[in-house]
Amino acid sequence: MYIGFRLALDWTLDELDGIQGNDLDWSDHGAIVAVLRGILSAKHVAAVPDAAMAMLVHMFVHHIPWLLEHSTVPPLVRVVVSRPQLPHLTDHMILHHTVLIPGYRHVTHLPLRHVTVALFNVTIRPTTTPTSDIEVTIKVDSGTYHSVMTPSAAGVLQEAELTGWATVATRLQACGVQMVLSQKKIPAFLAARLNALGIASVERLSIQHLDAVQAVTGAAVLSDWMATDVTAADLGKVDHAYALELGGVEYVALTCDPASHETNEVSYARTRPMSTIKMDCIDDMAFEELNHVLQAAIHVLTNLLVDPSVCAGAGDTERALVRQLRRRAVGLTAVDSRDRAECRGLKRVVDSFVDALERCTLPEQQKGSVMPDVLDSAAVKTSAIVTAVTLVTTLLRVDGVIVAGASSNPK
Repeated sequence: MYIGFRLALDWTLDELDGIQGNDLDWSDHGAIVAVLRGILSAKHVAAVPDAAMAMLVHMFVHHIPWLLEHSTVPPLVRVVVSRPQLPHLTDHMILHHTVLIPGYRHVTHLPLRHVTVALFNVTIRPTTTPTSDIEVTIKVDSGTYHSVMTPSAAGVLQEAELTGWATVATRLQACGVQMVLSQKKIPAFLAARLNALGIASVERLSIQHLDAVQAVTGAAVLSDWMATDVTAADLGKVDHAYALELGGVEYVALTCDPASHETNEVSYARTRPMSTIKMDCIDDMAFEELNHVLQAAIHVLTNLLVDPSVCAGAGDTERALVRQLRRRAVGLTAVDSRDRAECRGLKRVVDSFVDALERCTLPEQQKGSVMPDVLDSAAVKTSAIVTAVTLVTTLLRVDGVIVAGASSNPK
């Protein structure tokens, strides 16, 4: 049986080499859409319309110059969801060089233009004193914020700690920083001090947002809040920082095109294309599926830059394989009577493989004869077939071991 599956796989790979089409033409918009259609059309819950596919092509082409120099790194693309009021309403949008940051934040000076930013990934604390149980409330013009601080032995906040907060803010101002972004929560004392100095602040960035912010701004991720060694090369730039509401969720939008202004080489090297896609989904399940298939589509397109070989989709390649494999199976004849039983066994295995392959094309056939153009990555299709055969043969071997063990140890 293993030999039969191995034979079927060898024949399949041989036939795939013969029926694969040309390499993907990256100047052909329709061909790229056909590849996307091959990935997305099978995911009915995502329900990605052709207009959205055209938008994805536009987005990916925007990333190609960078990807040609970094072929092993997928494009940086984030998807945010907007809840339409009507189920059929679709309004997709793509923002280049833009990251949207949701959640808690101190923002007191938006909108801002042409600002210098500092990016931190550590808990803000100017001293080694641990937090305790006294809640201090500071009122700033964007809202009321709370922070738990440690009192001095006399029951009041140590003057040295207040001085530490002021020193941090003053140092950042001296470095020319106009916006601070932090992975952790910014204590109200420092937020108020930054606000007084005219420095906007955004807090509680996720790890995902840290990467995106760095890609857009070129800022280094800093771990020293005392900012003693911060130089211009550690800071980033933002062309426009503004508030944006999508589907009832408020975001801080940071936009910066690295080509729009002069920057130092070190900061520029940390930038890369970043795109944010806003798509309408009526529920969380649809959004999760949509995000998954969009990232998968981007991954496949990135791999096609390295290996652009494509083949017909929508079951056409599989149907061609079925025809060729059945023709080959007919030619399985025994040389003499001793090989006849083995030959019949091989043919049964090959026939079962071909039958399974043919069943894979039935859903596409049921859609009707009029189908839009669909292209599949040849490498992905080949990998899927090899993986399926490997899984089947592995299960057969495991089953054989179990049966053999049971036979040798009867109860």
